[in-house]
Amino acid sequence: MQVNDRKAIEKYIGIFNALAQDSVTADEVVEEISKYPQFERERLCKLAKDDMQERNPGNIPTDERGFLLQTASISNIALSEGISPSALYVLCVMNYDKYFK
Repeated sequence: MQVNDRKAIEKYIGIFNALAQDSVTADEVVEEISKYPQFERERLCKLAKDDMQERNPGNIPTDERGFLLQTASISNIALSEGISPSALYVLCVMNYDKYFK
């Protein structure tokens, strides 16, 4: 998924919004992400990855409580960094192969 791939973002925006307890449109996400230079996108993805690894170092499947803590944590990172939680989820999914494997 690329930042300019509105169709892919539109396809999944409901999931990202549900995870983030957010309600933004695909166009708003694309516009928001486009404001960030690549180095900042990378930094945000690294923050999310580091937090996820800290909470679950072995990447072991988690229970519902653990899953909710991780989603809340990513939302907190997003809000503290001034980006919408749904936009951070999109960034993380877009960059999964690069930062999360």
